[in-house]
Amino acid sequence: MIGKWVAKAWVKMAGIKVIHSIPGRLRIHFSGGAKAREFMQKQKDLPGKIYLYKLTGIHSFDFNPLTSRVLIVYDADKLNEKDIMGWLERLQELIIETMMNGEERVSQDIIDGIASQLTKEGYALEKFEQRTTA
Repeated sequence: MIGKWVAKAWVKMAGIKVIHSIPGRLRIHFSGGAKAREFMQKQKDLPGKIYLYKLTGIHSFDFNPLTSRVLIVYDADKLNEKDIMGWLERLQELIIETMMNGEERVSQDIIDGIASQLTKEGYALEKFEQRTTA
C-alpha cells in the first residue's frame, strides 16, 4: 500500500509535463528520462528485441534520451491529450511500484504483467516490437 502512495506522489511531483499539444501531436518532458536510460543501460541480459505496449490509436512514440522528451503522434479521433497523459502517469506508477517491490531486471514477463494490469484497468493496448541494441 505504501508503495502505491510513494509511486503516485513521485509521479505527481516529478512525472511528466506537457511541452506542446495540438490535436494528433503531443510533446512531453519526462523528468525520469535520464534515470530510465541509465537503468536500461545497466540491463546486461536484456534481449536484442522486446515487446512493449502503447495505447491503441498512438501512431508513434519517439523518446529522445538526451533531452528526456517524447513526441507522440496519435489519432485525434480516438484519443486526446487527457487519455494519453492518464495512461502515461498510470504506466509510470506501475513501473515505480514494480521497482519498489525489488525488481532489478527488466524482463518480458514484467513488461507483460504491467500491460496486463493496464488492460484490466480499461486501457486498450497494442503490442509492438522495440529493438534494445544499437
